[in-house]
Amino acid sequence: MSSSCLRNICRRPCFTLGLLCLVTLLVGTLQPALLGPRAPAVLVPYLGALREPEILWNRREPAPSGPSPALTPYQERVRNELEATLKRYAPRLWWHPDERFGPMDPLEYFKRSTLQPLPGPRNGRRTASLQNALYLRYEGAPPDFPRNAAAILERAPLFWRVGSPSGLLGQAPPGKYRVLIEYWYYSPYNDTKPLGLGNHEGDWEGMAMLVEFGHDSSRLTHELKAAYYAAHEGGSWHCASELGWTEAHTPGGARPLAFSALGTHATYPREGRYRSTVLIDRAARGIPWDSWNRLLPLELEP
Repeated sequence: MSSSCLRNICRRPCFTLGLLCLVTLLVGTLQPALLGPRAPAVLVPYLGALREPEILWNRREPAPSGPSPALTPYQERVRNELEATLKRYAPRLWWHPDERFGPMDPLEYFKRSTLQPLPGPRNGRRTASLQNALYLRYEGAPPDFPRNAAAILERAPLFWRVGSPSGLLGQAPPGKYRVLIEYWYYSPYNDTKPLGLGNHEGDWEGMAMLVEFGHDSSRLTHELKAAYYAAHEGGSWHCASELGWTEAHTPGGARPLAFSALGTHATYPREGRYRSTVLIDRAARGIPWDSWNRLLPLELEP
């Protein structure tokens, strides 16, 4: 945290142990009115569309109200520029070569799961909470990962949503605006080795990118300032200059690198062994996932 780009970044973690959550860094459902006076007018259509994705993006499954109206040429341009930006900072995520549970579509998981009662009594009495009484058990065939990794990674979506730094991540220069882009992926099982501490079905993991938006005379501009790698109950911020990147000739430009720890899927900026509370995570360059190939807006999911 000594790097100059991180001096104003809030040290509190954005993610926690595979749960979708909101913390003080993020504002979950933002309206255009909350963009704040520092958002340049030319950026309002872009920021509004990111925070209300139904403006420019369709739901994966048709909404009850019917299909979205056709976009105007200006809206098409805004969406194309935003999609290019979202793809630009989605990571190439390396899975450990011994990983058994890679990413999958959570809808596929839910469709192949059944609700089951938790075994045994709950504190000697019946629980009144449905959340504490039932769990989802996956009934489908176990994922054939890594042997069938190519097909699994091709189908797996990476979800995105946007939060507002609200000044906690430092003020942007005049004419620019900072946005926190979250990327989320889903794995069917958290397989902690060797003790099995905290094993569970259904594992949400992710990271976040602090992006500074601007606009010149003809196009949207953007620059990655820092990245947050989520790991268990915490995580770590890193300046863009400290990150590993794909090759410059990667289609669409170089992407940041991330490494998924064996079994736990905690994310790290580079290979190695990482100690977290009682766990030791191992991250290695095994199976690459170019996660930008199937991006979906999380806010529009069922």
